[in-house]
Amino acid sequence: MAEKEIWVYGDVRSSALFNNSLNVLAGAQKLASLTGGKTVFMIISRDNKHNPDAVEEQNAADQAVKHGVDRVLTLKPSAGGYLLPEQEARIIAGVVQQQNPCVCLFPLHVIPREICSRVATLCHGGMIADCMDFKYDAGEIIAVCPSHGGEVMAQLGFSDATITGFITVQPNAFVRKETTSAQGELETLTVTSLAPCDEISFLSCDKESRSEKNLETARKIVVGGAGLGNIENFTTLRKLSAALGAETGATRPPVLWHWIDEERLIGQTGKTVSPELLISLGTSGAVQYTAGITGAKTVVAVNKDPNAPIFQFADMGIVGDVNLFLPVFTEKIKQISLRSLADALDTDGPSARGDDFGSRLIRIRRAHGLTREVLAQSVGRTPEFIKELENNQTTASVGLLITLAEVFDIDAGTFLNAEEQSKLAGERAQAYTRRTANYHYQSLTPGAENEHLRVFMITIESRQKHKPVDYRHEGEEFVYVMDGQLGLTLDGKLYTLMKGEYMKYNSQTPHQLKSLSDEKTRCLVTLYTP
Repeated sequence: MAEKEIWVYGDVRSSALFNNSLNVLAGAQKLASLTGGKTVFMIISRDNKHNPDAVEEQNAADQAVKHGVDRVLTLKPSAGGYLLPEQEARIIAGVVQQQNPCVCLFPLHVIPREICSRVATLCHGGMIADCMDFKYDAGEIIAVCPSHGGEVMAQLGFSDATITGFITVQPNAFVRKETTSAQGELETLTVTSLAPCDEISFLSCDKESRSEKNLETARKIVVGGAGLGNIENFTTLRKLSAALGAETGATRPPVLWHWIDEERLIGQTGKTVSPELLISLGTSGAVQYTAGITGAKTVVAVNKDPNAPIFQFADMGIVGDVNLFLPVFTEKIKQISLRSLADALDTDGPSARGDDFGSRLIRIRRAHGLTREVLAQSVGRTPEFIKELENNQTTASVGLLITLAEVFDIDAGTFLNAEEQSKLAGERAQAYTRRTANYHYQSLTPGAENEHLRVFMITIESRQKHKPVDYRHEGEEFVYVMDGQLGLTLDGKLYTLMKGEYMKYNSQTPHQLKSLSDEKTRCLVTLYTP
C-alpha cells in the first residue's frame, strides 16, 4: 500500500463544489495525522469549454497546495472531449489499481458519489457512505457515520486493509485551512487506456438557475423528513410549499433517497436557515437537523410519535400521521390563499403587480418544466402574450393570476413580492367594504366579510353598468331580478332577465351587469366563495 496515502477526489465543476473537495482534504489530513500517511489530491484534466464556471486545472492544483496537500496528482486522458462519470470512474480505477492508496475520499455530492461507487465496484473494494469523522484503531481506519435518522453514530471499517477503501465524506463536517508552509509536489499522469462511452452521448451542459435555491434567506420553509415514507408524499409536501409561497428543505434521508436535491439539505452538514416560519413534517428532530434551524422564529412540527425530539424544539407540535395531515392542510391553505387574493385584488383599483413579476413567472414556469408555448395553451393565451408578461411589458389581470396559480398548483401570492403579500391579510376586508359601501349596494348579511355565503341587494341606475369592466372571481353567483330589466353578460354573451327571472353561473366566467330599463334595476345577488 502506497505509504498509507489518503487520496481526495477534486471536483472542479465549480468553485463551490471545489471548496467541498478542499473541506474533504481537511478530513484527509486529520486521517493522515492518525495513520502517519500522506494526502494526495486527484484532479482529472477535462474539457471545460461547455462549463465556464469550472475551476481551471492549474488554479485547482495551486489551491490544493496552499491548503497543505502533500501531492497533487493530475490525471490527463490521452483522448479529449467531455468526460462522463463512468469515464472518470474508469480513469481513477485504473490508477488506483496501479498505485494502491490506503483509501480514497469523495465529497458527498451527486456526481462524486456516483463516481465513488463505480470506482469501488471496478476495484472490488469496500465503500462507506456519509462519513462525518475519522478514527484509527489497531491499524484500521474507522469512519464515523450517522445512522437511524442521525440518532446513532455508527463506526464502520473495511474487512481487508490491504485493499483500497472508498468513502464518501460530508464536506461540511470539516473546514478547509490554508497553510503558510506549502510544499506539495505536482505530478501529471497521462491515462491511455480510456475507452469511449458508446452507451451515452453528450448533448449539452447548462448552468442551473440558483435563484430558486434560496434557503438561507427564505421567510418561510417547509421541511420534509423520513416520516413522509415515499417520494409521492414528498411531492405533496412540495405542493404545500408552493401554496404557502415557501421554500422546500429536507433532512438527510430524503436527500439520500433522491427525493430532493442535495442543495436542499438543512442541518449540521447542510444549510443553516433562519425563517420566520418553519414547518417540519415527518422529522424526528435529530441534533444534526435541529442544529441548522436554531435561527427559525417559529417552528411547527408534525410527527406521529409524541416522544419525538422535534417536539422539544418546536413552538407548536401536532401529534398525528403526517401523510394524513399533509393533503388536508395543503388543500385548506390553497383555498384560503386563492380566496384572499381574489377578494383583495379584484376591485375597481389597479391590480397589484410586483416589479419583478416577469422574473417570478419565468422561474416558476421553468421549475415546472413548461415552455412558453405550453403555458400559453394552458391559460388560453398566445406565447407572445406570455413573453410580454415575462418581460414586464404588460400587466396580468387578477383572473389570469388565479388561472396561472391553478395551472402551477401554487399560491397566487407567489407571484407577488414580500411587501405585496404582507398587505393581503387586511385587503380582503377593505375590498369588501369598498364594494358594499357604494350607494348601489346593500349588504343583507352584515358582518359576513369572512364567510363563504354573502347576499347583496344591488341597485343599478337606469341604462348604467354595474362595473365598467367584466368581473370574475372564485365561487358561484345567483342573480334574481326584483325590479327593472337586467342585462347579464357572461363571457361575452348577453342574457336579458326580466322582473322575477334569475340565473346561476360560475363566478370565474367573466360577467357584467347592466340596467336595460328606463328605471333603476334592483337585483338580489347571492355570492358563494370557496
